[in-house]
Amino acid sequence: MDEEYLELFLEPIRLCAGYLPKFGTDDEDGVSLAQFRTLYGADPLYHWIGFDSELMFAAHKASGGITSLYRQLGIACERLGRQRRGEAKRRKRLDQRSRSESRHIQ
Repeated sequence: MDEEYLELFLEPIRLCAGYLPKFGTDDEDGVSLAQFRTLYGADPLYHWIGFDSELMFAAHKASGGITSLYRQLGIACERLGRQRRGEAKRRKRLDQRSRSESRHIQ
């Protein structure tokens, strides 16, 4: 049972490992470092300031990844709560059924 809960919790959080920032694009998979360098390198100011660097990409990736992590943590907690409530309701129904059946037997 604990393994089931652990997997229910970790599944959404694992999504964060592959997070890539979108940088205002419609690309659902996010933007790779090479795409980022092309995008930011095309802007003369960003290129001059150094915004097209790997460090800037890493900062964006970390920032968005943290946001995604918090969102997925909330989803994971909600899944656990729903699972536990569902189990509690099933136990309660089984207990009620068992009591009802034992009254009929007596």
